[in-house]
Amino acid sequence: MEENYEVLEELHNVEAELEDVQ
Repeated sequence: MEENYEVLEELHNVEAELEDVQ
């Protein structure tokens, strides 16, 4: 479960970067 949490956090960062580009 801990690994999944880390992946979710990475996803959040990627989403933030995507919104930054738009």
